[in-house]
Amino acid sequence: MNSEVKVPSFVKFLGGIDEVHKIDIQHYFILKKKFSYFSEIEKYEIIKLAIQKGESSLIVSTLIDELKDKSLLNTELYDIAIKKGRRNIILMLLSEYGVPLIDSKYFHLHLSIELFEWRIMKELLLNGVSPIQEDSYGHTPLWVAVNVQNVKCVELLIEHGVKPTPDILDLAIEKGCREIISILSK
Repeated sequence: MNSEVKVPSFVKFLGGIDEVHKIDIQHYFILKKKFSYFSEIEKYEIIKLAIQKGESSLIVSTLIDELKDKSLLNTELYDIAIKKGRRNIILMLLSEYGVPLIDSKYFHLHLSIELFEWRIMKELLLNGVSPIQEDSYGHTPLWVAVNVQNVKCVELLIEHGVKPTPDILDLAIEKGCREIISILSK
Protein backbone atom coordinates (compact mmCIF):
# COMPACT_ATOMS: atom_id res chain seq x y z
CA MET A 1 0.00 0.00 0.00
CA ASN A 2 1.29 3.45 -0.89
CA SER A 3 2.19 5.42 2.22
CA GLU A 4 2.34 8.75 0.41
CA VAL A 5 -0.50 11.23 0.07
CA LYS A 6 -0.64 14.05 -2.46
CA VAL A 7 -0.76 17.32 -0.56
CA PRO A 8 -2.96 19.81 -2.37
CA SER A 9 -1.86 23.27 -3.45
CA PHE A 10 -4.22 24.84 -0.90
CA VAL A 11 -2.04 23.33 1.82
CA LYS A 12 -0.23 26.68 2.00
CA PHE A 13 -3.18 27.67 4.19
CA LEU A 14 -2.25 24.84 6.50
CA GLY A 15 1.46 25.25 6.80
CA GLY A 16 3.13 27.56 4.33
CA ILE A 17 3.89 24.96 1.67
CA ASP A 18 3.63 26.66 -1.72
CA GLU A 19 3.80 23.68 -4.05
CA VAL A 20 2.15 20.33 -4.41
CA HIS A 21 4.34 17.73 -2.73
CA LYS A 22 4.16 14.11 -1.83
CA ILE A 23 4.54 13.51 1.87
CA ASP A 24 4.19 10.54 4.13
CA ILE A 25 1.07 9.80 6.15
CA GLN A 26 2.60 11.16 9.37
CA HIS A 27 3.14 14.60 7.82
CA TYR A 28 -0.33 14.52 6.30
CA PHE A 29 -1.89 14.08 9.75
CA ILE A 30 0.22 16.94 11.08
CA LEU A 31 -1.35 19.13 8.38
CA LYS A 32 -4.76 17.74 9.27
CA LYS A 33 -4.17 18.77 12.88
CA LYS A 34 -3.25 22.29 11.75
CA PHE A 35 -6.53 22.39 9.82
CA SER A 36 -8.34 21.93 13.13
CA TYR A 37 -7.13 25.37 14.30
CA PHE A 38 -9.17 27.19 11.67
CA SER A 39 -12.65 28.54 12.31
CA GLU A 40 -15.55 26.57 10.84
CA ILE A 41 -16.06 29.21 8.13
CA GLU A 42 -12.37 29.11 7.20
CA LYS A 43 -12.53 25.31 7.03
CA TYR A 44 -15.55 25.53 4.76
CA GLU A 45 -13.71 27.97 2.45
CA ILE A 46 -10.71 25.62 2.29
CA ILE A 47 -13.01 22.68 1.47
CA LYS A 48 -14.65 24.76 -1.26
CA LEU A 49 -11.24 25.63 -2.68
CA ALA A 50 -10.16 21.98 -2.55
CA ILE A 51 -13.20 20.97 -4.63
CA GLN A 52 -12.65 23.83 -7.09
CA LYS A 53 -8.96 23.00 -7.52
CA GLY A 54 -9.59 19.32 -8.16
CA GLU A 55 -8.02 17.88 -5.04
CA SER A 56 -8.57 14.18 -4.35
CA SER A 57 -11.80 12.95 -2.81
CA LEU A 58 -9.75 11.45 0.04
CA ILE A 59 -8.42 14.88 0.96
CA VAL A 60 -11.83 16.54 0.56
CA SER A 61 -13.57 13.89 2.67
CA THR A 62 -10.84 14.13 5.33
CA LEU A 63 -11.32 17.89 5.50
CA ILE A 64 -15.11 17.53 5.66
CA ASP A 65 -14.73 15.04 8.50
CA GLU A 66 -12.85 17.75 10.42
CA LEU A 67 -15.71 20.19 9.92
CA LYS A 68 -17.78 20.14 13.10
CA ASP A 69 -20.64 22.28 11.77
CA LYS A 70 -22.09 20.00 9.07
CA SER A 71 -24.82 22.57 8.41
CA LEU A 72 -22.19 24.43 6.39
CA LEU A 73 -22.34 21.61 3.83
CA ASN A 74 -24.84 23.41 1.66
CA THR A 75 -25.81 23.33 -1.98
CA GLU A 76 -22.83 25.50 -2.94
CA LEU A 77 -20.48 22.54 -2.50
CA TYR A 78 -22.72 20.37 -4.68
CA ASP A 79 -22.97 23.12 -7.30
CA ILE A 80 -19.18 23.54 -7.42
CA ALA A 81 -18.64 19.79 -7.64
CA ILE A 82 -21.21 19.43 -10.43
CA LYS A 83 -19.84 22.40 -12.40
CA LYS A 84 -16.32 20.98 -12.08
CA GLY A 85 -17.50 17.47 -13.02
CA ARG A 86 -16.32 16.06 -9.68
CA ARG A 87 -18.55 12.98 -9.73
CA ASN A 88 -16.63 11.26 -6.91
CA ILE A 89 -17.08 14.30 -4.63
CA ILE A 90 -20.80 14.52 -5.42
CA LEU A 91 -21.31 10.84 -4.71
CA MET A 92 -19.35 11.15 -1.47
CA LEU A 93 -21.42 14.16 -0.39
CA LEU A 94 -24.65 12.35 -1.29
CA SER A 95 -23.72 9.13 0.48
CA GLU A 96 -22.36 10.81 3.60
CA TYR A 97 -24.68 13.78 3.99
CA GLY A 98 -27.70 13.17 1.77
CA VAL A 99 -29.42 15.66 -0.48
CA PRO A 100 -29.27 19.18 0.93
CA LEU A 101 -32.15 21.60 0.91
CA ILE A 102 -32.25 23.28 -2.45
CA ASP A 103 -31.46 26.94 -1.98
CA SER A 104 -29.74 27.89 -5.19
CA LYS A 105 -31.22 29.08 -8.47
CA TYR A 106 -30.12 25.87 -10.19
CA PHE A 107 -31.36 22.60 -8.84
CA HIS A 108 -28.69 19.94 -8.79
CA LEU A 109 -30.74 17.62 -10.95
CA HIS A 110 -31.25 20.31 -13.58
CA LEU A 111 -27.58 21.26 -13.52
CA SER A 112 -26.41 17.66 -13.84
CA ILE A 113 -28.66 17.29 -16.91
CA GLU A 114 -27.31 20.47 -18.47
CA LEU A 115 -23.75 19.22 -17.93
CA PHE A 116 -24.59 15.76 -19.36
CA GLU A 117 -23.67 14.14 -16.05
CA TRP A 118 -26.26 11.34 -16.23
CA ARG A 119 -24.50 9.28 -13.53
CA ILE A 120 -24.85 12.16 -11.08
CA MET A 121 -28.45 12.64 -12.16
CA LYS A 122 -29.12 8.96 -11.53
CA GLU A 123 -27.56 9.16 -8.04
CA LEU A 124 -29.65 12.22 -7.22
CA LEU A 125 -32.81 10.39 -8.30
CA LEU A 126 -31.84 7.34 -6.25
CA ASN A 127 -31.28 9.65 -3.26
CA GLY A 128 -34.79 11.03 -3.41
CA VAL A 129 -34.55 14.15 -5.57
CA SER A 130 -37.89 14.67 -7.31
CA PRO A 131 -37.78 14.01 -11.08
CA ILE A 132 -40.62 16.50 -11.63
CA GLN A 133 -39.47 19.42 -9.46
CA GLU A 134 -39.41 22.70 -11.35
CA ASP A 135 -36.47 25.08 -11.13
CA SER A 136 -36.84 28.79 -10.45
CA TYR A 137 -37.65 29.32 -14.14
CA GLY A 138 -40.53 26.84 -14.08
CA HIS A 139 -38.68 24.15 -16.05
CA THR A 140 -38.90 20.49 -15.15
CA PRO A 141 -35.88 18.18 -15.45
CA LEU A 142 -37.49 16.58 -18.54
CA TRP A 143 -37.85 19.99 -20.17
CA VAL A 144 -34.16 20.70 -19.48
CA ALA A 145 -33.10 17.30 -20.85
CA VAL A 146 -35.12 17.79 -24.04
CA ASN A 147 -33.93 21.38 -24.42
CA VAL A 148 -30.24 20.41 -24.28
CA GLN A 149 -30.97 17.21 -26.25
CA ASN A 150 -29.62 14.92 -23.55
CA VAL A 151 -30.97 11.55 -24.70
CA LYS A 152 -29.62 9.50 -21.78
CA CYS A 153 -31.21 11.83 -19.22
CA VAL A 154 -34.53 11.77 -21.06
CA GLU A 155 -34.44 7.96 -20.90
CA LEU A 156 -33.61 7.98 -17.18
CA LEU A 157 -36.40 10.42 -16.36
CA ILE A 158 -38.93 8.31 -18.29
CA GLU A 159 -37.63 5.21 -16.43
CA HIS A 160 -38.27 7.08 -13.16
CA GLY A 161 -41.91 7.58 -14.07
CA VAL A 162 -41.90 11.05 -15.58
CA LYS A 163 -44.73 11.42 -18.08
CA PRO A 164 -44.05 13.67 -21.05
CA THR A 165 -46.57 16.43 -21.63
CA PRO A 166 -47.60 17.71 -25.07
CA ASP A 167 -45.43 20.83 -24.65
CA ILE A 168 -42.38 18.63 -23.97
CA LEU A 169 -43.06 16.68 -27.17
CA ASP A 170 -43.47 20.00 -29.02
CA LEU A 171 -40.09 21.13 -27.68
CA ALA A 172 -38.48 17.89 -28.87
CA ILE A 173 -40.01 18.39 -32.34
CA GLU A 174 -38.78 22.00 -32.34
CA LYS A 175 -35.27 20.82 -31.42
CA GLY A 176 -35.42 18.18 -34.15
CA CYS A 177 -33.94 15.32 -32.14
CA ARG A 178 -35.54 12.20 -33.63
CA GLU A 179 -34.22 9.91 -30.90
CA ILE A 180 -35.84 11.98 -28.14
CA ILE A 181 -39.08 12.31 -30.14
CA SER A 182 -39.15 8.52 -30.47
CA ILE A 183 -38.57 8.03 -26.70
CA LEU A 184 -41.27 10.55 -25.77
CA SER A 185 -43.79 9.10 -28.24
CA LYS A 186 -43.73 5.58 -26.78
